[in-house]
Amino acid sequence: MSGASNMEKRDEPLTEAQIREALSRVLNSPQLSASARLQDFLTYVVDESLHGRGQAIVGKIIAQDVYGRDPTKGSDNVVRVDARRLRRALAEYYGADGADDPVLIHIDKGHYTPRFEARSQADRPGPQHARAQ
Repeated sequence: MSGASNMEKRDEPLTEAQIREALSRVLNSPQLSASARLQDFLTYVVDESLHGRGQAIVGKIIAQDVYGRDPTKGSDNVVRVDARRLRRALAEYYGADGADDPVLIHIDKGHYTPRFEARSQADRPGPQHARAQ
């Protein structure tokens, strides 16, 4: 997996299975389950990253591959808007239902390549956090 540099966990890399489990949790969350567009966007960028093509992810390619738009017609504006919506949905998810998830998926501002973060048990708030909200 050549995109391993953005999949590192303290001393050991995250596995594809761990990342796919994290993706599944997010896709099935209340924050994303009602938006097929955001689900498609996130699935696409995670898949591209897992296949070693993360550094090639750009707005025009997402517009073409995810939304079926002509990349020569300035259609990457919709990608920027959806990326912002996706970042907000991920923040909401990890602040609530996903607060105890062992693996986080980030889409950093200014980029479309996902970054994967493993949380140690000590970094997780625990089940009482989810109940308290």
